[in-house]
Amino acid sequence: MKSSNLLSRGILIGAIMALSIWFFYPLDKKIKLGLDLQGGMHLVLQVQTDDALRADSDSDMQRLTTDAKEKGMTLAPVRLSPTSFQFSGLTPESKDALGQLVRANLPFWDSAESGDRVVLSIKPAEATKIRELAVT
Repeated sequence: MKSSNLLSRGILIGAIMALSIWFFYPLDKKIKLGLDLQGGMHLVLQVQTDDALRADSDSDMQRLTTDAKEKGMTLAPVRLSPTSFQFSGLTPESKDALGQLVRANLPFWDSAESGDRVVLSIKPAEATKIRELAVT
């Protein structure tokens, strides 16, 4: 009885091994490899440097409009690009006051006057620095 029990166990183990080999051979046709295992995945990351410039300029413009409001001026900036804003409808006195605020609080900004409007833009060297910091 022991030999028949041992024989049946051997047959069972052999059948399991045969089925295992039959199901898993050849491996490349039975197992589906994902993209990462096939070598077909390519990932490119990109930094949105314009978003960094926009965030920095928004912060500076918010500070400028707050400081102007404390001095009794109401400014409504209009964004021209990620690095520039425009103020329009200014009187000569308000343009002078705005120029003083820009020189005192925003040393990395240039201003250009044209009629009743003033365009403020970040200096190119500062814009490059902000872009490099965003990438880093």
